[in-house]
Amino acid sequence: MISYLIKSKKENPPYELIADQKIIIASLTNEDLIKKSSDKVQFHPIVPNVEEYIRDLDRFGLLGMARKRLRGLSIFNLISISILILRNMPDFLTSMATRIKIMAELELLKYKRKPKRVYLHPQMTDMALAFDYPDMIKQFCSHVQGKSIQPAIMTNNLAEILKRLDDWALSEKIVPVIACPINNLGWMMKPNKKKVERLVRNSKRTIVGFNITCDGTISEQEAIRYAEKQGVNELIITKSI
Repeated sequence: MISYLIKSKKENPPYELIADQKIIIASLTNEDLIKKSSDKVQFHPIVPNVEEYIRDLDRFGLLGMARKRLRGLSIFNLISISILILRNMPDFLTSMATRIKIMAELELLKYKRKPKRVYLHPQMTDMALAFDYPDMIKQFCSHVQGKSIQPAIMTNNLAEILKRLDDWALSEKIVPVIACPINNLGWMMKPNKKKVERLVRNSKRTIVGFNITCDGTISEQEAIRYAEKQGVNELIITKSI
């Protein structure tokens, strides 16, 4: 399943499926897809790929997982990631935020061309919420911006993350983009549909909607019309390829 990013347009139709032109794809890291892709394709990766890390840890153990992550990197990239780890010692050994930043960097090294945007995985964002841990988001966004890439975060708790970002003094300049569930059924829109709609309309940040069709329960056309009405800036539509 690949998530195609849809951009908002003022002309008709209101949203243009950019992926059909092979310009932008937002997806979990997929090495085969990256290798086979055209140079015209731009990826907006979601990092770290939590599911893959858990699967590899179970199959190969900690050392085996590390070998798999480093395998295939060029000498230059191996040196680059080693320097990053050394610069972040001893925090790398004790700080989850630092480890997430380095895991994200490992995945970014796989891309032929530098992405224009990178999303923090929703499990990481919501972990930061659960443990009141702003450094997770702050380090990620700072590292990504330092590479001249736009940082974005994904969450299943829009209302709470917006409140917490204000409490943590993480402005829209630090966290300019937030992706969250947006759909006409209110599925996964926490705490409730009406509050999320109000927050989306009033937010100064770019809001990207996902889970827009509720796993096919809503047609794409209906989902897009609803999102446009709410003032959603961009959408992620999941397709099978």
